[in-house]
Amino acid sequence: MADVPAVKGLFSKALGLFVETDDPPTQPAAPSLQVKAKAIVQGPSIDSEMYATLQKVIENRKTPYTALLEASQRLATVIPDETQRLKAAFVTISGDRSLADITKAIDVHISDIEGQAIRFKQTSETQIKAKAGSKRKAIEAFTVEAADATSQIEHARVEIDRLTARTTEISTQVQLLTQEADAAEQEIKDVQARFEASVDALVDHLSATKQHLSSVLS
Repeated sequence: MADVPAVKGLFSKALGLFVETDDPPTQPAAPSLQVKAKAIVQGPSIDSEMYATLQKVIENRKTPYTALLEASQRLATVIPDETQRLKAAFVTISGDRSLADITKAIDVHISDIEGQAIRFKQTSETQIKAKAGSKRKAIEAFTVEAADATSQIEHARVEIDRLTARTTEISTQVQLLTQEADAAEQEIKDVQARFEASVDALVDHLSATKQHLSSVLS
């Protein structure tokens, strides 16, 4: 397979594929040495520089197909119509090149271009690993850490619920014991008050008795 130096620059352009720009997508100029192809189905924008570089891959491998294109180009000034020009060019080279040779040569060029696509994909994947690989690993690490934190939060939430329930239980117990303590304290105070009242009453009685006896027996 042909190895064109210009294609190396195409691989270096892979870096640019990962950078978004505000420039509108460019379309390749119509090739002057190529039969018009069918309309391209809507898809990713075509890079004119890459397209032209890939055409160089075709032009640099000399085949019956490129011979036809070169002959057609030489006739461009005298035969403006492309179809007629290609027919005339074919006549000039058909002595030692048949239509079958030309179509087989096109298959060879397709194989060349597909080979460039394979190498370009390999280069792109290498660039992806170099530029995004460490970030992907960091994302995985953060994802694991986040999952662990979420698990800890769930465990903490369960513990919080348990402690909240226990706090409510303790609060209820404290309230009940407070009521019982208040009641017991009040009961004791009531007994103490009645005892003191009894003491006071008895002291008053004894004091009155003392005065009475002093008065009667003196």
